[in-house]
Amino acid sequence: MSKKFSGKVLSLVQLFEKKYPEQNTQELVEMIDLLEEYSWDVEATHLIIKLGTAKPPFDLNDEIYLNKILSEFHKSSKPMVDNQKLDSILGLSKSSLVDIDSEKIGSIVSDLKHLSFE
Repeated sequence: MSKKFSGKVLSLVQLFEKKYPEQNTQELVEMIDLLEEYSWDVEATHLIIKLGTAKPPFDLNDEIYLNKILSEFHKSSKPMVDNQKLDSILGLSKSSLVDIDSEKIGSIVSDLKHLSFE
């Protein structure tokens, strides 16, 4: 598990692993890592996944250009709070491009959003 996870995001991963041991937690961790890399932007992350599976394949120059555009866009972004991050995780889990059960994620997200973390 990524050491940089904290707060409700860490709790989500831990609860998912505990409640659904038959599910692949690594897929969830990789999805969250990608969301973090793209500033929790569900659409940008979805696009990256989509382009990564495209035929013909997405090449390195395309990725460099897209990352440059996204970097400029996200420089002015404000840090997100845990509940916003949970919303992003739930949003991307609904994509057909990821192999995550969004209903299971949704039930945990719903519970966590009502908790206060200090």
